Amino acid sequence: MVEASVTDFFENPLVENISIVNNIGVKLFLTSYYHKFMVIPTGYYFYFGFNQIPIPSSFSLKVIASSIIHLLALLMITVLLFKRKKENLLLGFVVYFIFLLPILIFLDSTAGIIAVRYSFNASLGFSLILTSLLVYGYHSKQKMVKFVSLFAFSVIFITSVFFTISRNRDWKNKETLFSHDLKYLKQSYMANRMGGIYFKFLAEQESANSSQQQKYLTSASKYLNAAKEIYDQDPILWQNLGLLHWKQEEYKQAFFSFKNAVSLDSTNTASWNYYGNFCEFAKDFDRAEEAYKQIVTLEPTNPLGYKNLTSVLLNQQKIDDAIFINRKLLLDDEMRKYGLENLGHIYLAIRDTANAIQNFNQAFDEGLENDVLKRDVSKLSKTF
Repeated sequence: MVEASVTDFFENPLVENISIVNNIGVKLFLTSYYHKFMVIPTGYYFYFGFNQIPIPSSFSLKVIASSIIHLLALLMITVLLFKRKKENLLLGFVVYFIFLLPILIFLDSTAGIIAVRYSFNASLGFSLILTSLLVYGYHSKQKMVKFVSLFAFSVIFITSVFFTISRNRDWKNKETLFSHDLKYLKQSYMANRMGGIYFKFLAEQESANSSQQQKYLTSASKYLNAAKEIYDQDPILWQNLGLLHWKQEEYKQAFFSFKNAVSLDSTNTASWNYYGNFCEFAKDFDRAEEAYKQIVTLEPTNPLGYKNLTSVLLNQQKIDDAIFINRKLLLDDEMRKYGLENLGHIYLAIRDTANAIQNFNQAFDEGLENDVLKRDVSKLSKTF
């Protein structure tokens, strides 16, 4: 039995090191990282990929600048609170800090990519602060301050409208999101894998050999192979590459991909199922049987594993083995209905219609839910 290899892939090391010293630098850096999105809403992609957010030193210029800015903001809150002036500005600062508390409490272990999600909520407070400053500047008696405030408002409004319209167009649906964002996430394994799987899904919804299906298959191949070039130790990736090659009738590559998936993680029942399905398709029933036996060994309550194992045993005319395996299921209250269903198919295959109908009906009485099978059995009963 091959042991499972590393199947988790952490692209951004910000989530790995959560020591207090590193945490402080990371969190202060991430606040400034997100301020850019608050002012100019662009460069924000659906996935925080590899090397997109650097690991900052606790003594880097950005971290020090962020520390000074937040200390000044706290000082501003204190001054405004005691003077009881500019309530809107005070409200903005308070809201900003309330939403940043999860990452500004330095002893908290939240770091990296997860922490940046919290700072997004602070954009409400940031917007209140910015709006208040612009309004106060516009009502200033000094013409230069008034002009700068009006100019700043115009620039922010125009750029925000432009980037919002662009983002809505680029993120209209999953297809446009992946097509747009993956151009900027070329180093991200997870982003390319997600995109490849989604385009493979789209291809499966299209008519066979249609131009649209070929377009989606090309995109799926592009992104799944890009993911493989970055990281090739994930069985889920090889499962999807296998399915893609199978769809494209590239059978040698499909077999290699499914075989690689089970080699990387012999405890993954999905990998064994895809491998077994392909071997059965290729008429390699011995390998298919071994794959399905691995599934029921790993998960003795896996109905699909027993159903597929029964099918491949029937294909090899191993009737007694198929009956024996499924009669053992009758001793398990949870698996009994599946054993009865499989026995029904076995007896139907050997033209023992009476026993087939009896087992199917017992399976329905035990709670098997299969409306299509129930309808077919009803027709068979009337005919028989």
